[in-house]
Amino acid sequence: MSVQKLPAVSADADLTAFVSRDAAGDLRTAVRERLRKLDGVTNVDEFELCGLQPGLNDLTVEVRTTLVVELDADAATGAAARRDAAALEAQLLDSFGVKEASVVSEVRDVRDV
Repeated sequence: MSVQKLPAVSADADLTAFVSRDAAGDLRTAVRERLRKLDGVTNVDEFELCGLQPGLNDLTVEVRTTLVVELDADAATGAAARRDAAALEAQLLDSFGVKEASVVSEVRDVRDV
């Protein structure tokens, strides 16, 4: 089974993610770096912190963000046509450190933005 990358898409999403307490810099820098490390994310256009819950080893942050993402597609199943909110949410939820993900805008082709 092979995995291919689709052309990048952009969308606004609400995420709940875990950020390490040991992250370098301030909270905004740590959140931006966590978002950049999500599977397929190529750019974090903007983000707004909406909530924060301290934990023992990490911080749980709620963020509204605009991300540019290369969606994964399984070429064997012909899923390459799936460039929708559900596909993006599933990919974000599969990323390390993401607790919740909800796409709140239409998924847009980056070339159309």
